[in-house]
Amino acid sequence: ILAKHKNETKALQGMLREIRMCRDNLARQLQATERKLLSTKYALQHLQQLNLDHRLLEREELTLRLAKATSQLDDKDRRIQV
Repeated sequence: ILAKHKNETKALQGMLREIRMCRDNLARQLQATERKLLSTKYALQHLQQLNLDHRLLEREELTLRLAKATSQLDDKDRRIQV
């Protein structure tokens, strides 16, 4: 009976060891995935910010072009009226 109990105990300890190793591997994978997710999140935020800045730059450029064209039209209107 003691030998049987000892064998069962060893088997259970072996299974417990395997389960702990599996749990530790899963925890490492989860941490790696979380780091990758955070990295991707920061990259996305950065790209979104660049996208917003790019649109602002285009809007600024178009506003300047519009102002320049408006001023040129005003000059031509003044010349025509004179």
